[in-house]
Amino acid sequence: MAFNFGAFVGGLSTGIVEGMEKNEERQFKFDMLAEEEATKMRLQRSAERKNKKLIEDKIIQGLSAYVGAGHAGAIVKQYGIGGAEQFLNAAQSYDGNFSTAVKLPELKNGVYGEDFASKPLMSLIPQEIEKVDPATTYADWEIRWLDEEFRLSQLPDGQEKTDAITEHEEKLTNYYALIKKREAAKRENEGDEDEPFYTNTERLAIMNKQRDIAYSTITGFAGSRELATEERSGTNIISVSDYIAAINTYNQNSKGANDKNLENDASSAASSALTSINNYAGNVAAKVANMIANNEPLKFGNKEKKPTAILTEQHFNSLAKQQALGTGGVYLLKTDDGKLKVVTYLGYTDVFSEAETKQNYFTHFNISNIDPAKFNAIEPMYFN
Repeated sequence: MAFNFGAFVGGLSTGIVEGMEKNEERQFKFDMLAEEEATKMRLQRSAERKNKKLIEDKIIQGLSAYVGAGHAGAIVKQYGIGGAEQFLNAAQSYDGNFSTAVKLPELKNGVYGEDFASKPLMSLIPQEIEKVDPATTYADWEIRWLDEEFRLSQLPDGQEKTDAITEHEEKLTNYYALIKKREAAKRENEGDEDEPFYTNTERLAIMNKQRDIAYSTITGFAGSRELATEERSGTNIISVSDYIAAINTYNQNSKGANDKNLENDASSAASSALTSINNYAGNVAAKVANMIANNEPLKFGNKEKKPTAILTEQHFNSLAKQQALGTGGVYLLKTDDGKLKVVTYLGYTDVFSEAETKQNYFTHFNISNIDPAKFNAIEPMYFN
């Protein structure tokens, strides 16, 4: 649908005029209320900072017993409270001499040098910590494959990671081929085409694993998605990674079990995530539209919601085919008919799209009715 630029600016102007017509006493009360609310927020933020510092100190103190104070502080600084807490839990539950089992790199500059920063947190924890029960169901095997994908997502980029992923995908292809044959024979004997493969608990576990994998792949965070959600507030990265998780769940289910319940779970998760993705893109577009209307320069602070870039539509399409764009990035595309098309780059083919040709990005709407002189003055640029 089209975003009516003229109506947007007109509505904005009407709101300003109405605000100016407020009487002086009412404005005074409003200002006092706003100041009171601001004071409350400042006090709340101060309390949150103090509480965070107490938690950090407690985790550092706990980690120091296993890796020393220097490494403890480095882990908290590099991976945040959530990641450091996960590391501490692993250290506490390790059956053996943890200090000798984990070989941490040398600290440089008294902080956490390049070697430390380049290694995902969980790769520093030996695999012996995890004691897995033997797989007895299809879901057990499915989750094990996902655990392996989660581990691979945390490897440093390079040939080793590429080779490991290729080997994993080859094994997975053979596994799904075997499962299909086995289940086809089973159903032929039983005559039941609709028997579900997974319980509700198993489907939830699979979806959550896929969320962790997608989030880790996009952000490089070594830990479950929930551990870092607070640090990502104000961005669309959580909803985008959840949508990608739904795509991956749908695709893997179609290759193997083809469980209709899991397929429905993936579709529902995608629909929920898309709502948040649309809202974020709309907020970004409205901010840019207002700047253009007021002849303001398109400049944003580091923590502001902002587009990733303004590109020509042709350039964007070329980069999208090459998969050379930022996952989750909101792009404004200059079209030949004087509009700004608002899209979010996904990086994965959108299997839930109803379009005949499925793309690896979302098209939200167009910002239209832009003054031609202002439109022509907009130069392609990146904001991140």
